[in-house]
Amino acid sequence: MNHDRHHGKNGLTLVESLVCLLLLSFLLVSGVNIYFNADEILALAVHKKIAGQIANSKLEELRHNGYHLLPDPNNLPPPDVVYVGGLVAQRSIKVTDRDEPPGDNIVDYKEVSVNVDWSEANNPMNRHVQMTTLIAP
Repeated sequence: MNHDRHHGKNGLTLVESLVCLLLLSFLLVSGVNIYFNADEILALAVHKKIAGQIANSKLEELRHNGYHLLPDPNNLPPPDVVYVGGLVAQRSIKVTDRDEPPGDNIVDYKEVSVNVDWSEANNPMNRHVQMTTLIAP
């Protein structure tokens, strides 16, 4: 007499149920981890966008004021603190005289860089955005 152990039985064994629960728990833990990391990545992306807007706004202001009102490269203003959209950032300006062709001792244009630095609330690593443009007389 050949009896099949599973003949006529429906359902899962205890071991199969435990394996299924273990796999499901791994999926849930991974999903929660991805959710929290995605939240941090989204916040960083928003802050990078805001920092870029802060830098671009300052560059536009400097362009609008004109070449002759740019800060002296040897006497730059101190960095200022900017509060925008939940971001607290430090903005600094760097102006460099450019001479083309080199050696004729005539400043032909200025290279202007605006740097925006900040750190995320949950990550002490410094973040940085820099925008640079050339302004001619």
